[in-house]
Amino acid sequence: MLRGQGLELQHLVRCTVTLADMADWPAFNEVYREFFGSNGLALGVRVEIECIAAAPCHTGLQSKR
Repeated sequence: MLRGQGLELQHLVRCTVTLADMADWPAFNEVYREFFGSNGLALGVRVEIECIAAAPCHTGLQSKR
């Protein structure tokens, strides 16, 4: 996918992976290591947390009825 756009792995800014079964972690980690080397977050961390929040849009406009 990246190469189709003229990009390489070095251009990645973030890579988020969600596993349905943590029993798959060793196999995933082996493949991850092949692509990202030994310095990736998946190799040494005990926990990784990602949160995304969205605030409602406040335009200050009130609808007229």
